[in-house]
Amino acid sequence: MKPFFSLQNVSFSYDDNCIFETINLDFFRQEVIVISGENGTGKTTLCKILFGLYKQFSGDILFEEKDLPGIDIDYITSKISFIQEQTQHGFLGATPDEDLAIWQHKFQRRDDETFKAKRNAIFERFGINHISNKPIWELSSGQQKRVVLASLLLNTHKFWILDDPLFSLDSNGINTLLSILAQHKLLGSGALIATQRPHIFSLVADSIYEIKGKKLSPVLGK
Repeated sequence: MKPFFSLQNVSFSYDDNCIFETINLDFFRQEVIVISGENGTGKTTLCKILFGLYKQFSGDILFEEKDLPGIDIDYITSKISFIQEQTQHGFLGATPDEDLAIWQHKFQRRDDETFKAKRNAIFERFGINHISNKPIWELSSGQQKRVVLASLLLNTHKFWILDDPLFSLDSNGINTLLSILAQHKLLGSGALIATQRPHIFSLVADSIYEIKGKKLSPVLGK
């Protein structure tokens, strides 16, 4: 089996300031990989590089055995769902139901009871069915985070990149996230998770790494 991603001597600098260097890492599509580290160590940067948003790195990254910088972003988004830390980057609709409907229909104008029932089931699982038609700007940060994460359940066929998914989540939200990650693995798909609290994911993670001193080191697994 070939790696989903293969990083070879990957380094990244910003304004001549080295953020991380010589990262070597292979992981597979069905694995849950956790990247930990303090603020400023490059976790978010690495997520954006792997999603094709940053191309100014050195070294080599292969995605499905192809050179990542040469792959069209539309192809990457067909294979990967990227949830950023800041929730405002993830909204397309004015209400949770409208937002999820846009993701569900992929910008096509159609709706029926089957689609609505699926959205309602997703909202119920995340405990936000009572706010599904409330304006997003009136929601708390924790509620907004749940809405963004709810879109993952429309993308169970994709690999997930989650940048600080615990931000603003309470204990119930965290338990829901862990549950859908475990189910995601059972369906044969994985995730890359950037977090400062790696221990929370220890039961679902195949490997945990830490970026420290500009280097990536294994903490658990591989």
